[in-house]
Amino acid sequence: MFLAFLLQFLSCVCHYLRPFFYFGFSQNRWLSLRELGVYFNLNTFVSLLLWATPAGIGTAEGGRVGMLGLLGITPAAAMAFSLTYRFLELLLVGGGLLVLVKAGAGQKIRKAFGLLRGAAEIGTLLVYGIVLPSRILPRYFNLRFRRPDPWDYAESPYEQRKYQLKLGILPRKSADGPPYRRALELGCAEGLFTRRLLEERIAAEAVGVDIAEHALARAKANCSHLPAEFHRLDIGKSLPDGQFDLVFCSEVLYYLSYWRIKDLAERLAEKVVPGGHVVLVSAWPAAKVIHRPFLRHPAFKVVAEHVELHHTRPYAITCLERVSQEGRGHKPHSA
Repeated sequence: MFLAFLLQFLSCVCHYLRPFFYFGFSQNRWLSLRELGVYFNLNTFVSLLLWATPAGIGTAEGGRVGMLGLLGITPAAAMAFSLTYRFLELLLVGGGLLVLVKAGAGQKIRKAFGLLRGAAEIGTLLVYGIVLPSRILPRYFNLRFRRPDPWDYAESPYEQRKYQLKLGILPRKSADGPPYRRALELGCAEGLFTRRLLEERIAAEAVGVDIAEHALARAKANCSHLPAEFHRLDIGKSLPDGQFDLVFCSEVLYYLSYWRIKDLAERLAEKVVPGGHVVLVSAWPAAKVIHRPFLRHPAFKVVAEHVELHHTRPYAITCLERVSQEGRGHKPHSA
């Protein structure tokens, strides 16, 4: 009880002294007790209006600019203070949620936060596909792959479980030999899953594609004893030559804009032979949007889907079949 009271007291003190220290250290403008009183009395009034906009965005910033203007603070300095204030609050909220999930939340709450994170990944379609220049991603991934296996694909239980589910969802099974002739992995990284496709006799041949040179160099080394080839390509622009009867596209689509996903679905419809399969993996529930261009394409129909409700990052695995020309009038299943 005492600790809770102490933390609440410190929170109030920090809240009221925030502008005092901010302007004191940033502009050597130390506010008097009278000025602080004016600011916080007006701030209490403005706080009543914060419900007018989501999270008070705009209302809070405009209010602080006006209130601090009465104390001789320029609009630019007041806006900088308000944005810093908001950023620190977001950090505190994020830290609190992290503590809650790891230390005090039950399984249902952890899953709820995981779903919230998965839904938020719809925003990556804008960040990666529209906001960031196309040259940034290759540089970023090359930087990450300067050291081997930066995402722990080889040992992570989360990734190993995902590998098993991706293979388990395939409709074709065979005890005599590989059920697929030629497989394509989009975003193959260091070729660990590509190697698994060949060593477990899922496919007779495999082609891996990625944009990171360092990753592809290791992929070639990892699969040097196997019938595999690797290409450095941007899948939003081009695909390897030839036809395929199996395609994996795992945790890749959100690096494209929605319109480039639609274009990729169109190009894969020409690359996958009738009866072949395409396996998509994306965060859930964002996958409902990210996979939609494939789900609505007349050349594909859903044959299986699995949603893995992992407590930190749930994901959906969708298996589509390339229908024949005669069957393209068939309406595809919805996810």
